[in-house]
Amino acid sequence: MIEPTSDHVSAANEKANAWRRKQMHALTPEERLALSHQLQQAAIATMRSNPKAVEAFIKRNHHQRRASNVKRLEMEMKHECGLRDE
Repeated sequence: MIEPTSDHVSAANEKANAWRRKQMHALTPEERLALSHQLQQAAIATMRSNPKAVEAFIKRNHHQRRASNVKRLEMEMKHECGLRDE
């Protein structure tokens, strides 16, 4: 048997992604919203079944917010001081 190379795997992944994109573009907006709602409900049910998952989600969410707020404030300060991004 021939072992797949990273090129083969990448090509297969791209082909699968192209198929998924085509399938998603074929959906109506209402169908996309319904699918999104279904996926969100499944994710919430999964998290509720594991309290540690909820804790990790909240911790990550708060950490990402703090990080984005810091970046936003840095950008504002640089703009006010007339500095440009490096």
